[in-house]
This record gives sequence, structure tokens and C-alpha cells, in this order.
Amino acid sequence: MGQPVTTAHAFEEALRILGEDRELLADVLVHAPVGIVLLWGDDYRYRFANERARELLPGGDALVGLTFAEAFPEVLDAADELFRRVMRTGETVALDRLPVPSHAPTACEGNSWYEATFSPVRDPDGRVRGVLGVFVDVTGHEIERRGLTRALAQEHDLTVALQRGLLADAAPCVPGAEVAVRYVPATAGMTVGGDFYDVFRCDEQRWLLTIGDVCGKGADAAALTALVRHTIRAVAPYEPGPASILRAANRAICREDSEGRFCTVALAALDLAADPARVTVALGGHMPPLVRRADGRCDLVGEPGTLLGVFPDPHLHERVTTLAPGDLLLLYTDGLTEARAPRLLSPEQLAGALAATGSAAPGPTVDTLVHGLAAGPGGFRDDLALVAFRLTGR
Repeated sequence: MGQPVTTAHAFEEALRILGEDRELLADVLVHAPVGIVLLWGDDYRYRFANERARELLPGGDALVGLTFAEAFPEVLDAADELFRRVMRTGETVALDRLPVPSHAPTACEGNSWYEATFSPVRDPDGRVRGVLGVFVDVTGHEIERRGLTRALAQEHDLTVALQRGLLADAAPCVPGAEVAVRYVPATAGMTVGGDFYDVFRCDEQRWLLTIGDVCGKGADAAALTALVRHTIRAVAPYEPGPASILRAANRAICREDSEGRFCTVALAALDLAADPARVTVALGGHMPPLVRRADGRCDLVGEPGTLLGVFPDPHLHERVTTLAPGDLLLLYTDGLTEARAPRLLSPEQLAGALAATGSAAPGPTVDTLVHGLAAGPGGFRDDLALVAFRLTGR
């Protein structure tokens, strides 16, 4: 049996055959399905252009004999830099998106686009004297890419507009208290995340703090955010506590054909008329809020519960704590605790970071946590939301 023929061996054999048969080599070059050109000398004069190159490039059959400057004066500076690099270093340069001015009906915004390689060509003495260009037309791909980019930008703008309508620009004024809210979008990418917050008065006696994180990103996440937020606002005045409010939100999600989407939500109902002020917390799959006491201690509040949108009868619990003047309540999303993933910040570690803020007001407190725990060298890897509430007096 003969030796197996490898790809390398086959390629070497093909080169040997082409080297021995100049007519065959010429036929391959002339009729190749990719554009092939040879630019020669210091003025980069076209010495050869195969049939495909003449079809693709302006000038067509008149191209051979022209210098590059005569054929394409509009892009001479960029091309001159490229060709000098090839001839100076003797290295091949590959470009995946090369624009060439064109008036062809198929052009994209005045250019035809090519994927191209430029390789050095040496004379018999081994000196680099020319550049061999091989290219394929990718104008159709460029048109598709730009269309997709525009579509994504439009979706992003629509989602941002929708999300802005769901997030208050500023925290409401709560008598006897200070409130700060923050939403920080992820730095990279165009997709809007699903973190949200809300602070509103639900009756004469109670204020409700809401924070949540919807599974997914983009317009779908914004739509589910709207459903959850508006459901909570609509039912809050009629429900006895945060757990029943979350059950109503869960029913609303389950009624919708949300295609597996779900969310986590933390609710804190504040009874500021009670003495001392009471906070009732319910968690729908969300991280527990923290209370920074006026004396510097930090407590976790809440018992883990089922995330919303998955089961028709979620397990939800209410836990109560009190707030004294100077105490600060913090609600947050996992964009704060998972910013350094795979190293995650535990609730206890976050409590330590919160305690380190001392007696800072809500605004400086959340800013310190955001920039100290979540901001990285490249910005923010995920979106995050925070709500901070401090009782100042009765």
C-alpha cells in the first residue's frame, strides 16, 4: 500500500505541477474565482490583473499599465502605507474589510468592500520588488452587517427609552428620611439589562421600596420589567404586605406567556407612622437587604424565597425589623455582588463594605459601594441598581 497523502503533500505536489507547467499556472491565475493583481516597482504599477479582478475593480480592462495612484487616487495615502509595509518587512498583510471607492449599483455607501491579502513578491536576487494582492468581494456581507448594526442600535434606543420610563430620574421626597437611587448600565455592549428599582407611597401609612432583576436583556427584559413594576404599584394599596404583593406579581408573570423568563424581587414596606418605624421585607429569589445601624453594626433582613415567574405558588416569607433615626436600609442587585466574578461577594462581605461607609448619607453611601465594589478597569461588566433609605427624624 502507498503512503497516505496529507494536505501538505498534496499542496506541495500541486505547486510542483504548476511550476513545471507555465500554461497551466497562467490558466489558474487568469480564471481563479478570486481577484488577483500584481503591483510592481516603487510606483506600484499594475503588471497583472486576472479576469475576476477586472470585473471587481474600477478601470476593468484598462487597469494593467496604470500605477495605483492613477487608478485609485482617493485611497492613495492609506494604500501607500500598506504597500510600503509589505515591501519593507517582507510580510503578508491580511485585511478583512478593505473599502475601495465604487459607483457600482451593488456598492455600499460609495464603496465596494473586499477581504484581501497582500504578499511580497521577490525578484531573482531575493529583493522585494512587488506586491501580490488576492481579494474577494464582501460588499454583500458589509451591507448585511451595517443593516444589523442599525437594527440593533434602533432596538437599543427603543429599549433605553422604555427603561427610562420605568426608572425614576430622582428619588421621591419622603418626610423624615433621605433616599438615594442608582442605576448603572453595563459598560460593554449595546444591550440594556433587566435591573430595576422603584420607591413610592402606597397608602397614608406605608412607603414601598422595590428592587429587582429580570432574566434576560433588551426589549423583552424591559417589557417584563414594566409588567412587574406596574403590577406591584397597582396592587400595593390593596394587599396587606409585601409577600402578598409578590404573589400578585408572580400571578401576572405566569399569566403571560413569558417563555421561561423570570425575575427576582425584594420588597421593603416601611411603616413610618409606627414607633419605632417598622420595615417588613419579602424576597422573591432576591438577595437580602442590609441595615446599617447608627452605631455601625450591619444586619441582614429577610428570608430567602422563590423567584417569580416559575412556580404558580411560590414560597414567600415576611420578616420585620425596626429603623431608628440614623439607620440606613440598602437594597441592591447582583450587579454589585457579582462584579468581580468568578469571585462573588457574599452578603456578609457586602455588610462589611457597608459598615465601612460609616455614617455617610444615602447618596455618598451608594456611590462608594458602586465605585469601590463594582467598577473595574473597563467599567462595569453588568448593570446594577441600588436603593438606600435613611431615617433622619420622627
